[in-house]
Amino acid sequence: MASFRLIHNDRVQQLPGGVFSDVTFEDIRISFTSVQSVHPEALLPSKDRLRNLDINNSKLREFPYDIIAQFSNLTDLFLDATELTALSSFQSSSLEALVVGDHINYLGNLSLPNLKHLLLGFNPISKFPPGFFSSMENLQHFRAYYCSLGPTLTKGSLEFRGSSLYDIDIQGNSISNVEFDAITGFRESAWIDLSENEISVLREEPFRPILEKIREIDLNDNPVVCDCTMAWIVLNPEFLAKVKGSCTDGTDFQDLDPIDFQNCLDRFP
Repeated sequence: MASFRLIHNDRVQQLPGGVFSDVTFEDIRISFTSVQSVHPEALLPSKDRLRNLDINNSKLREFPYDIIAQFSNLTDLFLDATELTALSSFQSSSLEALVVGDHINYLGNLSLPNLKHLLLGFNPISKFPPGFFSSMENLQHFRAYYCSLGPTLTKGSLEFRGSSLYDIDIQGNSISNVEFDAITGFRESAWIDLSENEISVLREEPFRPILEKIREIDLNDNPVVCDCTMAWIVLNPEFLAKVKGSCTDGTDFQDLDPIDFQNCLDRFP
């Protein structure tokens, strides 16, 4: 049998060990259910075959992360819209996509060298442990939108590894201040979404190294004050073209006139 589906079921509360006997699956999907726990022995018979495990919109409170290393062909692990509060330590040499939400407030140590997609949106995550991304040298897409990373994104907050990452989405995190080297390790021509935050000043120290590498940064719906503190961007056509958003008075960044900022050079040389 290739797949198992349990959808829109409010009677089943757990998957006990041996529930599938010796039947194995390539794909397991549990969606919109009352399932609270999954026994390791419910999944282990499929350890050499399972490719996709998706438990979403369910009451899942416990998950056996420690057995994931045994699933040699698992590429997608989705634990989205559950009641899990921890993304505990685990490792996998095959996993390519990991989606976990919406109540995660603890992050363990992950060893995921082939991970390409990491989606952690809508979790109350306030910071990432040191070295959290160190094994993810093949990461391409990172999304932690509407978490709790603000108000200050401190140095080393998002310290990525490798040169594959080109999509960073941290919109809606109540970020008002970005420190130098808060976001590092992304590829040239990357795209960063910082929209719907509380950034009012685009300070040169933290943002110049970012603008020197990225393709575009989205700053829409931030209360950016377009005074002389922004002259270093407006007077650099290459930088200005990369910054998307508008000033507090509604003026689009792309409509700012460099002539209006020439006098700022004396104040901010």
